[in-house]
Amino acid sequence: MPKGKKGTVIPADESKRDRFMRVAEPRVRGVVKGLQNLRKCANRATYDYAPDDIERIQKILSIELSLLGQAFAGQTQGEDLFSFKR
Repeated sequence: MPKGKKGTVIPADESKRDRFMRVAEPRVRGVVKGLQNLRKCANRATYDYAPDDIERIQKILSIELSLLGQAFAGQTQGEDLFSFKR
């Protein structure tokens, strides 16, 4: 049987649906975990941020969610990268 990243055994007869389920679930979990970690930055006792910072974060996340929807609808877009630097 072929092996994927990190030595994961990939069944030779794995369907595209099974592969999607195997790959998408941990990726979604990772995104959710990342958002939960980002949410910790809202703690004013630990971090200082401006309203503009929050708007920029929300904007890039909104763009990425839109691009995700477009990708699943069969439309492709280029990658957008985030930085606080202008």
